[in-house]
Amino acid sequence: MLTPPCINAVIDKYRNLIYAIAIGVVNDAHLAEDISQDVFERLIKNADTVLKLEEGRQKAYITTVAKNRAIDVSRKEQTQLKLIDKIKDITFVGMDSMVEYTFSDEYGFSLEVGELIDKLDDLERDIIMFKYGYGYTLRTIADLLGQRERYIYYKSKTAHDKLCKAIVGGGTNNE
Repeated sequence: MLTPPCINAVIDKYRNLIYAIAIGVVNDAHLAEDISQDVFERLIKNADTVLKLEEGRQKAYITTVAKNRAIDVSRKEQTQLKLIDKIKDITFVGMDSMVEYTFSDEYGFSLEVGELIDKLDDLERDIIMFKYGYGYTLRTIADLLGQRERYIYYKSKTAHDKLCKAIVGGGTNNE
């Protein structure tokens, strides 16, 4: 896609302002550069609209785009940091001991259920732990485990079905 020469002039004119807005929101030079590039791409994509605006409105439009993009990135970064902190807390204790701890009588699960859960594959066990032990949503679990939400749903259902079958049947069939 060819960039109209006039939009390059607009980008050059507001480059420092866009970066200043981004750095003010995210307080990280690398993220501010990435945000600036995203804003430049959006301005190029919407060049017809941007170029039709009078200067005052043009500046307002550009600063709004920059501010909104910076806020979006900042929120995403904060969410990722929270997830990383949760993972650190969990991995510090250790997944094996976490299964016993999470599914003990204190949390409403008998030792027998904990033993059945222990017979699930690692991913199914982690999903059950996060979903029922911590109350995480499938979306959060997918983010934590780096999987698609639909796949986590499928594995959650599979684990649930295995547990139900084992409880009703008096044992586990880990197929």
